[in-house]
Amino acid sequence: MTSITFQSLLDDNEYRKTETVGYIMDHVEVKVVDRKGNLVPFGTPGELCVRAKGYWNDPEKTREVLSDRKWYRTGYVLISFSPSNKNGLTAMSLFFKKTVMVVSWAD
Repeated sequence: MTSITFQSLLDDNEYRKTETVGYIMDHVEVKVVDRKGNLVPFGTPGELCVRAKGYWNDPEKTREVLSDRKWYRTGYVLISFSPSNKNGLTAMSLFFKKTVMVVSWAD
């Protein structure tokens, strides 16, 4: 659900294009929260949560991952900046995913 959540704009400067994930697209809602699920202020690292319609043609998977309020906790830690471009859009910088995948060699 997070694959097409953000985008850059053609007139963005190099920093915005290379150091942020871009701007929130119209078809989703996002929020940045602390460990308890409370919103964090602009400029504070927190977990990215996304609310959208769900997985394409997969209502079962959608029910599996969404909270009771339809928010998907991505595990990505980022910072949101106050609206800063001429359209009042908010850019976000991604830092890391807090969960780590462990891959083991097969025998």
